[in-house]
Order: sequence, then C-alpha cells, then structure tokens
Amino acid sequence: MFRRVGLQHCGYNLHMPKLVILDANSLLYRGFFAMRYLSTSDRTPTNAVFAFVMMLLTILEREKPDAIFAAFDHPTPTFRHKELASYKAQRKPIPDDLKPQRQPARDAAAAFNVPVIEVEGVEADDAVGTLAEIAKNEGFEVLIVTGDGDALQLVDDEQGPVKVMMMVKGVTDTVIYDEKAVRDRYGLDPSQIPDLKGIKGDASDNLPGVPGIGEKGASKLLGQYKTLEELIYHVDELPVKQRDALIAHTDGALLCKRLATILRDVPLGDIDLNDNYQETGPDFAAVRALFEKLEFHTLLRRLPGLEAAQRAKGGAAPPAALTTPVTRSQIEHSVPTNAAAIDAMLARFTAANAPVGIQLHFTPAKATLMDASLKGVGLAIDGAGAYVDWSNVSPALKAYLEDASKPKTVHDLKFAAGVLGRNGVELRGVTFDTHVAAYLLNAGRAGYPLRELAADFAGTELLFDEDDPESSVADEAAAIAALREPLMARLESDGLAQLLFDIELPLAVVLARIERTGVTVDGDILKEASKRLAELMAGLEAEIYAIAGEEFAIGSTKKLQEILFDKLKLPAGKKNKTGYSTGAEVLDDLAAKGHEIASKIVAWRELSKLKSTYADALPALINPETGKVHTSLNQTATSTGRLSSSNPNLQNIPIRTEVGREIRKAFIASPGCVLVSADYSQIELRLFAHMTHDPGLVQAFAADDDIHSRTARLIFKIPEGQPVTSDQRRQAKTINFAVIYGASAFRVSAELGVSQAVASELIKTYLASYPGVREYLEKILDDARAKGFVHTMLGRRRYVPEVNSTNYQFRQAAEREAANMPVQGTSADIIKLAMLKVDKALTDQKLAAKMVLQVHDELLFECPESEVRTLAALVKEGMESAFPLDVPLRVEAKSGRNWWEVTPLEDLDEVEFSPQS
Repeated sequence: MFRRVGLQHCGYNLHMPKLVILDANSLLYRGFFAMRYLSTSDRTPTNAVFAFVMMLLTILEREKPDAIFAAFDHPTPTFRHKELASYKAQRKPIPDDLKPQRQPARDAAAAFNVPVIEVEGVEADDAVGTLAEIAKNEGFEVLIVTGDGDALQLVDDEQGPVKVMMMVKGVTDTVIYDEKAVRDRYGLDPSQIPDLKGIKGDASDNLPGVPGIGEKGASKLLGQYKTLEELIYHVDELPVKQRDALIAHTDGALLCKRLATILRDVPLGDIDLNDNYQETGPDFAAVRALFEKLEFHTLLRRLPGLEAAQRAKGGAAPPAALTTPVTRSQIEHSVPTNAAAIDAMLARFTAANAPVGIQLHFTPAKATLMDASLKGVGLAIDGAGAYVDWSNVSPALKAYLEDASKPKTVHDLKFAAGVLGRNGVELRGVTFDTHVAAYLLNAGRAGYPLRELAADFAGTELLFDEDDPESSVADEAAAIAALREPLMARLESDGLAQLLFDIELPLAVVLARIERTGVTVDGDILKEASKRLAELMAGLEAEIYAIAGEEFAIGSTKKLQEILFDKLKLPAGKKNKTGYSTGAEVLDDLAAKGHEIASKIVAWRELSKLKSTYADALPALINPETGKVHTSLNQTATSTGRLSSSNPNLQNIPIRTEVGREIRKAFIASPGCVLVSADYSQIELRLFAHMTHDPGLVQAFAADDDIHSRTARLIFKIPEGQPVTSDQRRQAKTINFAVIYGASAFRVSAELGVSQAVASELIKTYLASYPGVREYLEKILDDARAKGFVHTMLGRRRYVPEVNSTNYQFRQAAEREAANMPVQGTSADIIKLAMLKVDKALTDQKLAAKMVLQVHDELLFECPESEVRTLAALVKEGMESAFPLDVPLRVEAKSGRNWWEVTPLEDLDEVEFSPQS
C-alpha cells in the first residue's frame, strides 16, 4: 500500500495518497499554441511536446504524486461523433506541425514511467473521469491537469477530493479549482456544468444549446431549477422567449447535455493504483535519451535534481552509463600548501600532456573582474584535482599560468585573464573557453553557467558546497576539462571552431585589458549635467500637469494609465496584466497622432533615464583605486555577436540631444593625454552592398556617393541636376535601413509619418531600384527555412526556428531577425577583427596608447598628445583593412580632450609608421 504523503500541495489532505491525471491531448494542444516554435536541428517540430514535458516535470517536482497517469484520445471516432454529426466539426484540422509531436509525447510518458490510457470510442476526458471516480472511491486525492474547462464537472470536495488544475495562460500559469472556485466562476456547482452547456451550448465542441439563452441566463435558470430536466419540467413558468426557445430545442438541449457529460464508467483494463510512483520514478536513462534526441538541452538540466530526489526516496539509482557526475568520490583532490607540493602537482599535470581545466575561486559570487577578490585557483585533469589557496601561490604556479606552451581550458577567459592580471599574473596558454564555445553553438541562450553546461554536454552534476569550497572549485575545474571535448566536437561539426580560435579567444584577452584600463570620468561635469536635467524635467512636469489637469507620479504606470486612458480618454493600445500598455511604442504612436502629453512624457522619460543612469549613477561607479569607470564588455550577451556593455552601460548614451552630449563631455582624457575616436562610416550599408552584390549599391559606395541621396533620387524619381531635399534624403535614409532591418510598412509609416500605403510603395520602389536586394533577401529566408539558422560571412550562426512557425507573429519576427542578422553579425565580426589588428599594432609600434572603449562601430583610445596622429593613422588603416569587401570600408578618426568635443583629423594617409610584424 501507499506511503503517506508528507508534504501538502494544492490544499490536499496530508494523510491520503495522491493521484495526478494528465489530460495529455489538452496539454499538447494548449502547449502548441502557447509555446514559441521549437524544432530539432533536422526541423522536427517540438514545441508542443516540450510544453507537455515541462508541465510533467513541474507536476512531478511540486506535487510528488503517489500515482500518475496520462490520458490520450484514441484515434478512432467517438460515440459523440456518431450521435451528433456536427460534433467538433467547426474545428480546424490538427496543425501539420502538431501531428508529428503526438508520438514523442507518448514516448515521454513512457520514459517517465507514466502509464498511458486511451479507450476506443470515447475521449480522453472520459478516461480521466473514470479514473478519477475509481481513485476517489479508493481513498485518493485526485488532481486533474488540463486546459479543458469540461473537466470542472469532475471537481468534488466531499469524496476524494477531486481538484482540477487549469492552465489559464501558456502552460505554467495555472489555477486550482475546488467547488468554491467553480461556484465563484459560474455561480453553479460542478455537477451543473453539463446542464449549463446543454442550455448555452459550447462553441469549442460545436454544441448548439438553446438559441437565445446565453451563459448568464442559463446560470440564473439553473440557480433556480438545478438541472436541465427540472427546468424542462417547469418550462411553463419561464418568460415567453425562454419558454418558446426551450420548447423548440428540448431534444437538442438534452443531447448537448449528454454529449457534454464526461463518462465515469468506461472500461480501462488493468489499472494498478497501488504501484507507488514515488518508489518507481522515471526511467532516467530513457528520459535522457529522449531529451537528447529532441534536443531539450534546458530540460536536461532539471534531471540531476530529480534523479537525486528519487535516489533519496530509495528508488533505484540510474545506471552508471547514464551520467558521469563529477563527484568528490571520483576525483582525487589535493590542497598543496607549500612550494614542494605545488611543484609536484604541476609536474603531474604537465606529464599528462593534455589541457588542464582552470577555475578561479573568488568572492562575491557575481563579481566583475574589477571587484572580484581572488581566493584560490582550482586545477584538474584526468580525474585528479587540486586547489591552491591564493595566499600560497608559488613562483612555479605563477610561471605555469603564464606559460603559453602549457595548454589550458577555462570557463570565461576574459574574466579569468582580467582577475589574474589584477593579481600580478598574465594568463597565457588558454586554448579553449567553455563559456564562449557554448555561446557560439547557441547564441540565443539566456546564459552559459558552468553548472548548466556540465549537465547539458557532459552529463555531470555540479553542486557548490559553501562549507568545502576547495573541493567544489576542483570539481568545477574537472568539469571544465571534461567539457572541452564535446564542445569542440560540436564546434567543428558546425564550422565554428575558427571563430573561437581566430577571433573570440584572442579578443577575450583584449577585452579584459580594456576593462582593466577603464575610462576617466569628470564627476563635476556630471553634477552640473544632473542639475540641468532636473531643471528640464521640472519644466516638462509642469507642462504635463497642465495638460492632465492635475499633478501625478509620471513614473507610475498605474497613474499614467489612469490619466491617459481613463481621464483623458486617449486611444488605448495593447492590454497587459496591469492594464493598457504605456510603453514607448504606445506613447510614440500617441505622439505621432498629435497628443502633446504623450510626446512630453516620452521626452521626460528620456531625461529621467539620462539623469538616473548616467548623471547621478556614474560618479558613484568611479573606482576608488583607479579613479576611472570600468564597464563590463559582454562577449556572450547578444544573439548577433555584438559586444554589449553593462555596469554601467556606456553604449546607449544618446548623442543627438544636447543633454546626451553633456554626458559624453564628462568622459575625458587623463592628464597629459587626449582621446582618439575612430568610427566606421555606414558599415552595415556597405556590408549590405557587398552581400547583395547589387550593382547600384556597390557602384555608389565605390564612388563614395551619398547613398541616401542616391536612393532618394531612385525612389522619388528625381531627375539628374535637380537637388534632393533634406526631407527626401531623410525618408530615403529610413528606407535604406528599414530594408536591412526587415522593418514592415507599418513601422516605416510610423517613422516617416506617412500612410502604410505610401510606405509600402516606397519599399516596393526601393526593391525595384536595387534588384539584387530582393534576390538576396529571398535567398536568406529560403536558407533560414531550410536550415533553421542564418550566418554571418565568417560563419557565426543565429538559430531562427520560428521562421517556420504557423503563428504569423512569431514567423514575422523570425523573418526580420533572419534578414538582419547576417549584416549586423558580420559587422560585429569585422570590428572584432579590427580590435585584434589594432591591438597588435599598438604593441608592434610600442605606443603608449590604450584602447579604452568599444561602442558598436566605434573604438575609443587614450594616448599622449605626441602619439595622436600616429595612433589615428594606425587605427584607421587597421579598421579599414580588417576584412576585404567589394566596397571600401571608411573610418573617420577624431581627437579631443573629451568624448564629445573630438574633431576630425585630416591627411592621415600621409602619416608613416613601421609595417606590422
């Protein structure tokens, strides 16, 4: 018999065994439309089965059922179809992408040792109802998990009890229904649900009910007469319209009730409720094999915890071949505390002639490389691990870490190189970075923590023990070493290895140096900017209050909703959980329609962000040791390969507004130095010309024409000799970039302030003027649909599985991503190549100049005044020759005392410097 449940979930009795019944068909169907499109690398759709498995995992973890079953529809017609030919006839056919997911869902149930029940001639609901009836009669608590409201008629508080978990949004936003919850929703008892559907009908099942009586009227009638049959008996007491309608449709109403009633007595065969699932548990070998087949990497990460919990319950441990967890029993740990012991350890690692896994031990846990306090270093190879306390670091270990001939593998080279550099060690010989390798394989992941990668790619489980950090860090070093081979195999099979070795690994060292160098910021200028911003905000607030007729918290979403949509009655846009959206897109649209308050709120928000993010925050971020601000340049944060900036973000300082320029003025050169800025000119448009091979675009850039004026002449049909107006050029510029970014006519119309018809015609004329562009974009989308990904010229990938989605919005977004990524990603690759080339040139030329920042297409340097022209010429040459194209790359170099007041440097081609070695 059952071991009693020791933990209460969903309000259940603590002394009764629990049965969970999954309405699998409902979960699959709901999951298909709720989840974004997912597929395996061979384009097999998986979003519905992913949602089903995600719910199954959640149920097992939260509810800990003593028994669990999954009910599926049998493929044959049911008795309901025979009694009513139109039953569910209005439903669309099963989507093509859902059909192949039904069998993997059954396979998932089998792998988890969840018995499947399906009965010929009835629906899954009937199997669920019968099983629930049997279980509650045997003393079980029953939880039915479904997305179908029909199951609410099975709710029973007295015997059982039986509750229903309904999905209200997606597959994880759920609500538990007991009898009170059903009454709150319908005003009826659960047993009256079939009566309700008999009267009002059910559009989802194509049950007509009684015309003219809706849900409100039906609920009121049932509140008085309790059942449909009783209502029919007292039909003469009803108002004339209801009476006549019910008399005319009595037979139909009774049929609808019968068809809406879930059966509770269908034959289920041999059902054993006494097979305790808490002791049996999943077949983890089968589960892992299925997840690997379906490429459910994120779900694989949840298995170690489930396996550990199962073992703790006394269930059978998974077979040894299933996982190879890095546990302390498998790794020989040592903690050498003197020079002789460290030398012996290094001799052993060197003799192994294989890359050693290196992991740093630092605090706090989420430190940047500038504030991490180094405590120790873990090293591991061939099942042997060691931990060296940093206070015991010997000259031999320092020499080993700096020896380029000793191959090493790390997790996040930029961080490791930066932290060790701050502690007097120049890390060399790193030939693999598990963090960056995982990013290259899938740039769309939310993150790449070592624990997740170890579970995904090496089947290992890492648990950091705060009471024994030395062993935990050695474990992590061993996991890093173990990850090298599987990640390397994937990189090579996807053609991504050269990106790692030629760009990302050497770039990590450059980025670490930039972060350590930092940039000087003048706190006094920022204080003045803060005062100026406060004054401007106060002025806007007064104007906003005057229009609103009252003072209110402009930064409060709730108050803004009340003012804009309740009081001022402005046209509302999309609605979310908190009410109508007040996001930037909504406010921009209102402003474009002439609502002055919206444009002023947009301006106020921009000023507020500048004040809080930069003017007020930057002085507090000045490092007390260096006197500079040290941003983090993130190497693995974007899906296109671009670097991003955080803590603080220095890539989003606006330069088109006066106050934005005031912020840039605060970025200054150190005493005796100046800043040199080098910026690519229209690199994405130039890349677009190269990649499309369109003769018109290529010729324009080859001749150094103004591409926006040229496009304006074509789309507005301006004769030669007639000038292009500034407004025509502005519109052409918008079209030029809109096509690259895959913007729709709707977006273009909003930006230009023209109708969608006009915007659509402008785009159409553009594509006719540059025929190579249309051909290129069509090929990109064809490739994306066939492969599931797009790539840059250097092979960097971005997966866009939703490009084949049946959901229009998902598909359109994926198509825009697919069109844009090759250009934006190649631009990112090129500036990374330029950074590497320029960094090497600085060393070769023995210049004192330092690279201090990268912002999209711009590099910023600090150098002595005597080096300005040499540096500018060197940087210009390095950036323009970073990657060969059919059109020339152009770079403008400027210099000045601060970041805003930099002025162009002329005649740099005449500057001489030694050839690079």
